[in-house]
Amino acid sequence: MNRRHFSRMGAMAVGGLALPNGSDALARGLRQFGRQELRVDETRLIERMRALEAFGRNDAGGIDRVAFSDANIEALDWVAGHLGAAGFQVGIDLAGNLIARKAGRDGS
Repeated sequence: MNRRHFSRMGAMAVGGLALPNGSDALARGLRQFGRQELRVDETRLIERMRALEAFGRNDAGGIDRVAFSDANIEALDWVAGHLGAAGFQVGIDLAGNLIARKAGRDGS
């Protein structure tokens, strides 16, 4: 997948969320590009989002996860673990960004 294709897919996904039957529109758009329909496990997604929000939770009900803080590093490690388990190559660059890559069928 190249950057242009990725951008189109992302735009379709975001646009699909704003439509009354967004998932139907998204599915039609994905079929247009020869991709199979994507399905989201809502329960798992919510569980993981709730687990992620625990890193850096403060007494006021917000989240303090400043770059390079213990909470930020723990959260990045947690996400990296899930990405690694899903077959992604994971790393963190010098700016603290989590980078994940999964090779496609064509390794180039």
